[in-house]
Amino acid sequence: MKSKQPQYNLRSESGTMGMLIPGTVLLMIIGVGAFSADIAHNVSVRTQLQSATDAAALAGAAALIDPETAPMASYRATQVAGMNSADGVPVSATTPNTTVAVSINTNVPGEIGTCEVTASQPVQNWLASIFGHGSDTITVTSTAAASKTVSSIAGNIMFPLAVSIDAIPTTKSGSQLPLGKLQPGQTVNIYINSQQVKNGAFTSFGVKNTNANWLNDAIDQGLGFTAPQSNFIPPVQMGEPIFLDNGVAGQKKLAGSSRLNALKGKDHIVLPVIEGTPPFNQSQPIIGWVVVKVTNVTVNQSGGQVETIAGTITHAAVRGKKGDIFGVPSNPSANSNLTAMSPSNVRLIENVAH
Repeated sequence: MKSKQPQYNLRSESGTMGMLIPGTVLLMIIGVGAFSADIAHNVSVRTQLQSATDAAALAGAAALIDPETAPMASYRATQVAGMNSADGVPVSATTPNTTVAVSINTNVPGEIGTCEVTASQPVQNWLASIFGHGSDTITVTSTAAASKTVSSIAGNIMFPLAVSIDAIPTTKSGSQLPLGKLQPGQTVNIYINSQQVKNGAFTSFGVKNTNANWLNDAIDQGLGFTAPQSNFIPPVQMGEPIFLDNGVAGQKKLAGSSRLNALKGKDHIVLPVIEGTPPFNQSQPIIGWVVVKVTNVTVNQSGGQVETIAGTITHAAVRGKKGDIFGVPSNPSANSNLTAMSPSNVRLIENVAH
């Protein structure tokens, strides 16, 4: 009698394994997807947090420009950070588990100062919390700087007339305020007729040993009477010495009615700024620029020479932190005057996630 051998349903076992493998793969796919969602959420919150600290740092740096608002720079940065949100909550120290730290530094070479804003905020994870990793802490830092702007002027931009920041012009109406005591929107009087009390002088910039013909050509090109020649009026850098002219050729050239009308008709003229008092018969370093809209010109009719050019200051610029420039003025008041006149800009210099 033969004994029966046990029968195995191989097809059934194979089918069970076949069901387990796709299920495991599906679970892995769901897990990877959930982890990806956690990562995407973290990246989104980090971007929002970085935008908040960027805006806060720029606001704090902007406050440093004005001495009256500089003491409020830290408060301003904190305020702007709180006006922004990350993960649906304000980026503010008053938000639970969120920190915002502001650091102001006014001892940075070449800058008015910097504002650094660091913010930290927890982010809740979705799937990772199943594995005991319920949250991540995101920390970002942004740094913005406030600084002076102009360091050079390209060729054929400037008019060949320099003005002193501290010389006191004395016209027939009496003593006038020097350039350094004026602000954009006010009128500057540039007196060029007297060797003793003037505050302006014609210049050939870096071109040495010029003559009256060169100055006449420079004036005509500057006023649009002749086509500009490439870099006829050369580009100059801050601190570069320029040559001053005590002659009367420029005064006589401008005295003609057509030149006077052209000068007053221009939207603006860009003038190099120097330091010192007359006589202006030597070279002087450029310490800044002033942009003027000419409003009036007086002429000495007997001599046929321009005496005074008056204009509204529309823009003044200087390079460096608080007036510190390549050719630092020897007169401390000139340095402070440059600071008061100079425009500034604000820019991000660093933003990082930790």
